[in-house]
Amino acid sequence: ADHKELAYQYQLESAELALSSFSLRLALNFYLKAKEILESSQIKEKGQKIIELTMKIAGLKFQLGYYKSNIEMLEKAIPIVNQINDQSALARIYHLISRNYFLLGDQLKATNYCYQVIPIAEKLNIPELLGIPYCAIGRMHCFLANFKESIEFIQKGLKYLPKEESLERVYSLGILSNSLGAIGLIEEAYKVIDQIEEEFKDNSNELIQVYVIFYSASLHCLLGNPDMGIKETKKAYELAKHLKNRHIE
Repeated sequence: ADHKELAYQYQLESAELALSSFSLRLALNFYLKAKEILESSQIKEKGQKIIELTMKIAGLKFQLGYYKSNIEMLEKAIPIVNQINDQSALARIYHLISRNYFLLGDQLKATNYCYQVIPIAEKLNIPELLGIPYCAIGRMHCFLANFKESIEFIQKGLKYLPKEESLERVYSLGILSNSLGAIGLIEEAYKVIDQIEEEFKDNSNELIQVYVIFYSASLHCLLGNPDMGIKETKKAYELAKHLKNRHIE
């Protein structure tokens, strides 16, 4: 047991050293080795340590784009979390799984996990886990033409969504404007477009700027201003083409 604990500590320290020099893949390999040692050991508070390590690994896999293997690992961690009865960790795992599913394009599974995050995060008062789930569910409602529900969920989510989450905010504000327009709240819809333009006017991310133009164009078309809508759609298309973003094209 002592030998395994020393090996485990060595792998952890090596991972931290690799992280300090921004070697993400090397750090990930060390963390994975540490997790493997931990799982075959009798180290004290093993379950809690496995979950803590799983979250570190999940963060690295997310940054490196290993979404499928991340989901598999996180789903395997759920029984351990339930065994040690760590509800905060459970909410964080659900939250991470949902984000990985979104990036894989599986909106349904992602949204299902969002629904599981919300009651736990609300009960335990973990506001940083509420913004993305509420907004994601709201966007899904818009695509299902449930515009009132879309507005309700997105407005709740935006209260918790930090300014640093630029893509999440521009998606959610854009969909909010379209949902408001769809039920005839025209003034409120244009106010949201003004908010988007003001919030992101100094953002140098070209993808963000594509979405700013795209959502404005979409609202103009929706509300019977096709000339402006077509003009802005062309601008969004040319920028998306330049960025090779086929989703928006």
